[in-house]
Amino acid sequence: MWRVGWLVLASCGRIGFAELSVADAVIDTSETAQGFSQLEAHADQTCALYAGSAYCWGSNGASQIGDGTTMDAVVPTRVALPGIPTAITQGETHACAIVDGDAYCWGSVTDPIPTLITTPAPVTDISAGGSFTCLLADVVRCWGVNDVGQCGTGNMAPPAQPTPVAFAMAYPATSIDVGNDHGCADASDRAPQCWGHNDFGSMGTGSTTPAAVLVPGDVIGGVTTQPRIAGWHACALDAGTVWCWGEGQMGELGNGLQANSATPVLVAGLTNVTAVQVGGGPVDHDASCAIADGAVFCWGRGENGRLGNAMTTSMSTPVAVLGLPAAATSLGLGFGHACALLVDGDIWCWGRGDRGQLGDGNQASSLTPVKVVRPAS
Repeated sequence: MWRVGWLVLASCGRIGFAELSVADAVIDTSETAQGFSQLEAHADQTCALYAGSAYCWGSNGASQIGDGTTMDAVVPTRVALPGIPTAITQGETHACAIVDGDAYCWGSVTDPIPTLITTPAPVTDISAGGSFTCLLADVVRCWGVNDVGQCGTGNMAPPAQPTPVAFAMAYPATSIDVGNDHGCADASDRAPQCWGHNDFGSMGTGSTTPAAVLVPGDVIGGVTTQPRIAGWHACALDAGTVWCWGEGQMGELGNGLQANSATPVLVAGLTNVTAVQVGGGPVDHDASCAIADGAVFCWGRGENGRLGNAMTTSMSTPVAVLGLPAAATSLGLGFGHACALLVDGDIWCWGRGDRGQLGDGNQASSLTPVKVVRPAS
């Protein structure tokens, strides 16, 4: 078995609007209480790590919860992994985790329980998308559906096993993130590279041609950190600010407009940002969130209350999420819901909840955050 260190995929950020001051909400984050440790969301389900195990909840029609059934889960349900997971990722109908440097995936109907993925080197990062997956094992490797080039292999043949991405410039990737039909890889001190379907300019390369991008190209505009990507848009950090690109018709680019952009645009009012997260699918479900000094702000599509501000209207600039009882450390966003991991180890979710994706024991949507039920110790 391959051995890797602890891998945490976190998202954080800050907003600078005076009327959204959160000074009273900021708490000491020097010590993080025991509890959930990593948060991931996609489509209508959510996953997290807790006490040495992986737990998922929400939609389970394709066995993406990993408990061997197809019944939706309204509270966190333990994934049957063979060891202690160090990372987890959630796709549209499947999920994956890293255990002792090995990758295990489940879901998409064919694998109701975790199945080992064969790789030639230890897996240090993994990201699940629509119907494909990418991992980092010496180089970026992808497999699954490849009808728009989302596996980045230089053609549209669907690889059955992890296959190296055909990078335009060879460089050692440090992290990866994939959405419904495209992916991006990051490396130190250079622009990220993206590949796949270029809907609305979602590659960030300046092109609006929707045709498949079979070979990765550079994100332009000075972005140098790993983009977080969803359905048809992406966001990344640069010097404490947030930049987004791709589809913006619901305000998900956060620049005060409802317009697409094939190049990164500055999110209005955000300063001192440390990370950002995005969510959405291929049918106008896109939204974005960031964390600022422990407070969460979201923008984009507001249907089902997914912005967490007690409203259902869409917003083209960040608005504060209401009612979180402690500082947030990371985020997970799906098609219609969002979640935040807090410093006390609890997870709170809001938005669409009809498949149990909010994890509070109900199948109801919520305009403001509700607390996820902790697994029994």
